Amino acid sequence: MILFGPDLGEFRERAKTALMQHLVALAERDAVPPTMRAKYVQKLAEATAFKSSGVIAPLLAAEAEMRGATVDEHADLIISMSAPSDDLEIYRMRMNIAIDTAESEDEISAILNQAKVKFSIDLA
Repeated sequence: MILFGPDLGEFRERAKTALMQHLVALAERDAVPPTMRAKYVQKLAEATAFKSSGVIAPLLAAEAEMRGATVDEHADLIISMSAPSDDLEIYRMRMNIAIDTAESEDEISAILNQAKVKFSIDLA
């Protein structure tokens, strides 16, 4: 049988891109604007830096004060709120490894179906 389309390596890369796009869409379904999402990343960096070095960033201190919490308590809260993103990234890495070790396009397609990722190859 003659098949037209990408080789297995290219198929893998396209599958991983489709998986990543699917997971990003899931993560961003809360409709948080990119500028606010960037601010959340900054807050997590500030909280993590505080926990490791004790250096208090102004935003972290201001939010803690507004919430009536200590900086330490607020840093813990911010870090705990990032756990779903950590879980999603671990899932993405696990699925990427499965895709990388799959021996055929059919196996890769089955992995994507399991993850409910819509995937097709445009041969045009």
